[in-house]
Amino acid sequence: MANFHGRYELKYFLPYDLIDKAIEFASPYVQPDQHAKPNGLGVPGYTIRSVYFDDDNLTLYKEKLIGLKDRRKFRVRGYANVTPENNVFLEIKYRS
Repeated sequence: MANFHGRYELKYFLPYDLIDKAIEFASPYVQPDQHAKPNGLGVPGYTIRSVYFDDDNLTLYKEKLIGLKDRRKFRVRGYANVTPENNVFLEIKYRS
């Protein structure tokens, strides 16, 4: 469990055959993202593509692994399909 400024993040592996049950269980408590579009099974979602930047020594990655308090992350992120009509974002994230 990670604590990021009072936030907690828990991640679990979910067997494929339990996805429908998990969606059914969570549905009364959450709303799909307004940008999500139903897939072939009717489940709302979209693709996120991220490219992270680091040096040859993986300095930024290693700073995260050791838990360095002051660190940064650089990435290019796009949502949905890459087309001239869809935006792609350069994100610079800091933690201190």
